[in-house]
Amino acid sequence: MAELKVGDKSIEIKYNNYAFRRIEKTLGISIPKMAEKMMNNELGFNEITILLWAGLLANNKEASIEDADKIIDDVGYEDIIIAITDAINEYNPKDTSKNEKNV
Repeated sequence: MAELKVGDKSIEIKYNNYAFRRIEKTLGISIPKMAEKMMNNELGFNEITILLWAGLLANNKEASIEDADKIIDDVGYEDIIIAITDAINEYNPKDTSKNEKNV
């Protein structure tokens, strides 16, 4: 879990399949393409905001893009990008191969 210090409280940034689907739907870009943009330092303000917003949804389905805007204004882009990167790197879907039968 990646935490972001906002004022006197910490906010958890977490990604799951729901968050990734929302990113793709909202931005119209696949997650692999978004990862490529991140690696090339080509993210725009809108993309950073949407990435943060989606990372808030795991703990608060009511989080809004305006909530993400406020957090960015309070914290700054550098800390946001670090938290987003940490949270994405922590995403690890369950390994279902253990449940498959050997044929």
